[in-house]
Amino acid sequence: MRIEILNEQGEVINEIDADEAFAETQHPGAWRLAEVQGTPADDPRLWWVDVGPFYDRFGPDALAIAASDHGACKAVQTLTGVRKYIDLKDLRVATMIDMLIATAQPAAQPWAPGSGPMTPEKKAAILTTPTTEYERHIKGLEG
Repeated sequence: MRIEILNEQGEVINEIDADEAFAETQHPGAWRLAEVQGTPADDPRLWWVDVGPFYDRFGPDALAIAASDHGACKAVQTLTGVRKYIDLKDLRVATMIDMLIATAQPAAQPWAPGSGPMTPEKKAAILTTPTTEYERHIKGLEG
């Protein structure tokens, strides 16, 4: 539940997600239930995906990136290939995809139907589609 932490004047100085017992133990008499109860923030690890499933999100563009000699495609391969997992909320990942957009990569390939330059719409689908258990680097997370 959402708990407001109060200063000596009774003003809210912080908000936490905790139960009443924790609030009383840590902030005796200096807390109250927030009027608006939201949901706790998702575990950020829900957005950590293994490298293979990350590329699966690119659809036919994954094959075009892998086969490309273009510097932007090579940079994406190099920077992602050395990682244990990809954090879809990491600004550096978004920046890599922006580099593909800016350079109109990957080039469309006739042997990879549907491949073609990265677009803001493709980027959004890659980075904001909720992850599945199969994709997640850490299995068994609730979310």
